[in-house]
Amino acid sequence: MPVFAIPGNHDWYDGLDLFLAHFCREKHWHLGSWRSQQWRSYFALQLTDVWWLWATDIQLAETMDQPQAEYFASIAAHMPSKAKIILCSAEPGWLYTDTNIKSWEIMDFALGITSEARNADGTSKELKVPILLSGDTHHYSRYEAKDGVQFVTSGGGGAFLHPTHHLEQNITVEWLGLKKSLQLGKIPTAKPGGAPSPACYPSKETCQTLVWQNLFFALKNWDFSLLMGAIYWLGGIAIAFRDQWDVYLGISLIQFGLFSMRKFDRLRNG
Repeated sequence: MPVFAIPGNHDWYDGLDLFLAHFCREKHWHLGSWRSQQWRSYFALQLTDVWWLWATDIQLAETMDQPQAEYFASIAAHMPSKAKIILCSAEPGWLYTDTNIKSWEIMDFALGITSEARNADGTSKELKVPILLSGDTHHYSRYEAKDGVQFVTSGGGGAFLHPTHHLEQNITVEWLGLKKSLQLGKIPTAKPGGAPSPACYPSKETCQTLVWQNLFFALKNWDFSLLMGAIYWLGGIAIAFRDQWDVYLGISLIQFGLFSMRKFDRLRNG
């Protein structure tokens, strides 16, 4: 079975060397019973006669370079009229418009490529993008537009958990120069007459409960708390016996080293 992948921000930390070595090698990489098939960090797949999947590489600069733009423009030119596209990106740009507008701009650029696709007679191909799919944020959420377009974030696997209780009920994105309003989707309840719940996982109520549990961090992570307490205690003893700059420097280096090890561990584990 073939396996395909697009790189995220962590894959670009080494300039994409490891990603290319595994997924874009000349000899297919064996991942259990799966086999790598792609040649670049972006690709397009025809799923059915009507449905296609476009997977973009937003890179660290969060821009679509010329070769990638030309690739998707060529794909669009050979697609049948009124085909439907699942547009994939490493980041859910629609959630980041307040903090990182460039994350959405590259998706809007890809949308522009679909809108500009023409038939041989010059008429529009009328390509549709009914689903935008991403990960990066470590939870599940689904927004929907009034025209039925679905914006799905599904990044909950293999990493720490991001909360959902902060998700806005309504957000707005700039879709090809026009404002498109999105609303957090609803999941019908199994109980007759019950109110639907927001389309997110974990639920907002669950995340709020987990946040309050931070008050009991020291009890739940007693071993880590004892370790940090011992380090601070030893630092205090050292300063009490020798209140000089070299002691402060040594303590600072130790704390920086511990922080760097923790940061490296988080990056390594996603």
